[in-house]
Amino acid sequence: MRDAQRVAAYGVAVRQGSVLLTRASGRSSTPGLWCLPGGGVEHGEDPRDTVRREVAEETGLRVAVGMDPWVLSDVVDLPGEGTRLHTVRVVYPVTVIGGDVRDEEAGSTDHAEWTPLDQALTRDPMAPFTTRMVKRALAAQNNAGAARPIRNVAVGLVVRDGHVLAEEYPRIDGHHRFLRAIGGGIAFGERAADAVVREFHEELGVAVTHVRLLDVTENLFEIVGEPGHEVVHIFAVASPQLDALPLDGALPVRDADSFVGWHPIERVLADDPPLYPVGAARLAAALHDDTR
Repeated sequence: MRDAQRVAAYGVAVRQGSVLLTRASGRSSTPGLWCLPGGGVEHGEDPRDTVRREVAEETGLRVAVGMDPWVLSDVVDLPGEGTRLHTVRVVYPVTVIGGDVRDEEAGSTDHAEWTPLDQALTRDPMAPFTTRMVKRALAAQNNAGAARPIRNVAVGLVVRDGHVLAEEYPRIDGHHRFLRAIGGGIAFGERAADAVVREFHEELGVAVTHVRLLDVTENLFEIVGEPGHEVVHIFAVASPQLDALPLDGALPVRDADSFVGWHPIERVLADDPPLYPVGAARLAAALHDDTR
């Protein structure tokens, strides 16, 4: 047999106790096989871009891709093709940020669904690596009540001409459209001010030249049925690159299918749309008043 190697990337999405699964179509070499959404990494493609592309193609959903993947490996004989195939599978945690589940037409899958975790293992046949990931997700769900973490976050506010720069999230599962200040989680051993500088660079590719702590708030929320608890350091930040962004312009977020843009502070104060974390709109208004 001829040896061959393949790299594939997948997304594991869990919400409200269900996991997103797809079923291989008759066009696939494994028709009827249940699997996580995903597929082969194209030459020169970032695996996280593969996940975004494949999930959209197979399920109709848009996802934000996490940073800490699981890497699995398996070898199977394909006698019909005369190949012994070694597949390296990169599996990312993903969060759905838009779209509605639909089946793929004339593709490698023919069905996509949210399957309750306690029923997912009854889907037969299921790809062995998918079985492993479902078991991992089921164990995490069973332990969630005892070990749900509080997340420490650092975000930055950029204010200009009565506008605040923020990332926009679309309406999803009954949760209305909203904005979020730019930033993310604080790594262990990292200072909050350093975290916000890093996040602006990672998400937008821009340098921050000034950082000033405005407030520390708590953000208790629920989105797509999952509760969250954040302690948020909110900073005023300055960036010449962002100051050069036109008020009607938009900048893509590198690790998500979303954009940041300028939004009138008067409107976010009226929750049209709301700006999170809680207190960010008030602080943006105060920054605007200080610059008058």
